[in-house]
Amino acid sequence: MKILKWTVFCFAALFFITPKNLYAQFTFTSTPAGAVIQEIQDETSYRFLYREALIADVRLSFSADHERLLFELEQALNDNGLQMQFDESRGQVIILRTPDRPPQAGRSVTATGQVVDARTGERLPFAAVTWLQDGELKGQTTGNSGTFRIQITTAEPAIDITARYIGYRDEQITLNVSGAGSIDDLTMRMEPESIRGTEIVVTENRASAPQDTSLTGVIR
Repeated sequence: MKILKWTVFCFAALFFITPKNLYAQFTFTSTPAGAVIQEIQDETSYRFLYREALIADVRLSFSADHERLLFELEQALNDNGLQMQFDESRGQVIILRTPDRPPQAGRSVTATGQVVDARTGERLPFAAVTWLQDGELKGQTTGNSGTFRIQITTAEPAIDITARYIGYRDEQITLNVSGAGSIDDLTMRMEPESIRGTEIVVTENRASAPQDTSLTGVIR
């Protein structure tokens, strides 16, 4: 009986002397970032440094126990374009705006090929070959032999090029340029298309004037 009482006493003592924040659960729902940071600062050994204007309009929502409190705060700040930098030696956390990602460098791709009549296989000279590069329309024409060589600079994994020629339907193909330095022997086959215009009727009327009669025989 004494052993049982001693066991109960030990468990009770362990419960009461365990720090309460070890099992604490923190829940924030659309809470101003300043209030969240202040509460976490009170619960940890870190001091937070930041500009008030940086978090003035930021509200955070997350739940975490004491062990994951800083991790969840960091994730919530990242979602709002902010980041945390830890200074362990000084026990400080600095909150900064996440820097914009530098634009991805474009790769240069050379594409060569020909534009031909889909039915006869005959090459089409001076056909227009166009593509979009950084939102700007680029293009050139095929040579006398109907062939082209174009230089494309893009950060996209694929790009569309279009061939145009009078009397033919536009032909568009998609090039996979990811990791490619050059794409050779492309063939763009264009289907003939009838051109329908507005009908124009030309009529002729012949008339004579008195002076025409009087000059007849004078001018030979």
